Amino acid sequence: MSLQGKLFLVFFLLGCLTCSLGFGQRQPPSPNPQPLPPPPRNLDVTGRSLSLDSHRQEVRNQEALARWAAGQRLQAQRNRRQIYKRDAERLVDLANTLQQHVTESGAGPLSPEMAKVAARAVRVAHELRKTMAKEDVAKVKVASRPENSGAAGDADSTLAKKTSRVLNLATGLKTDMDQYLSPQNLNTISVDTMLQGKKPAPSRLFIFMTAEVEELERLTRELALSK
Repeated sequence: MSLQGKLFLVFFLLGCLTCSLGFGQRQPPSPNPQPLPPPPRNLDVTGRSLSLDSHRQEVRNQEALARWAAGQRLQAQRNRRQIYKRDAERLVDLANTLQQHVTESGAGPLSPEMAKVAARAVRVAHELRKTMAKEDVAKVKVASRPENSGAAGDADSTLAKKTSRVLNLATGLKTDMDQYLSPQNLNTISVDTMLQGKKPAPSRLFIFMTAEVEELERLTRELALSK
């Protein structure tokens, strides 16, 4: 082989070797963005991660708090019903005192002492009406009763009628209240009832008692202001 042929062969082999080395090198991978990790479960409003156990404990705490609040409302309602019984008995005693005075005196306006008794009856009826308005039932408007004012020249008769009416109302209220507060009555309440959240509609008996108390307050106020 001539010198030129040898040189051509050497350069050809060097070229082949260079190409093979160049194609054999791996290209660096393209920089692909990594996917973001999924958000943690059971996040509270502050973004802190809550474990399943702590989440269950939080639910139990909320249920216990709701039951405690219902128990407080139940106790308050029981306390109010003790006031119902006490004030109904007071109104009967005051009404009996007024009726006895009018029966014995026969004529004329109430004495200053009996006017004070009537004023005490007004306060008791007023406080009882306010307490009954706090009853944990849906609010119902009670229609007011028409006032029964006597004739101008019939003051004695009006006084006797009013005291008799007051006594009848107070006695009826006491009877109705005993029935309302009876353990056999459907108006008994419990914590589970309170937890339901909805206020029950008042019974017809409760609505009737509210009207009786309002009428008692009106009549005794008239007696207290009579001259």
